[in-house]
Amino acid sequence: MEDANKVRLKGAAFTEAAAFVPSVELAEAIDPALDVANFYAVPVTITVEGNADRLIAFLGDLQETTRFYLASDVSLQKAEDGGATLTIQGALFVLRNADGSQDASTGAEGEEPVEETPAPTETPAAPGSTPTPTETPAP
Repeated sequence: MEDANKVRLKGAAFTEAAAFVPSVELAEAIDPALDVANFYAVPVTITVEGNADRLIAFLGDLQETTRFYLASDVSLQKAEDGGATLTIQGALFVLRNADGSQDASTGAEGEEPVEETPAPTETPAAPGSTPTPTETPAP
């Protein structure tokens, strides 16, 4: 996203995830069949630098990613050299499996699922059947 908008990521700070607690109004609107007990909000502050117009485009793209990020506070500071710094405070929302395990079928955007590497096994040789090395013929 930063390459597409030609901005430079200056920093990203993540703090500890907290269980999502909907407001009374939102709780009334949530489908009762939906269990929000495994829904978490991860506070994230993102700081990017670049041209002010491109920074605004970056903010728009951030709001439209496949991961749900809600910006709650945004500040844009213009520099004397014509550049600007955009600081975005918000939350990244995460849904955990009901049993608390990580879902191996989902990874970061564009990544393949992570599969555990099997442990190597030793191939036993029959007693007295050690192969004799041979010379490789010269070309």
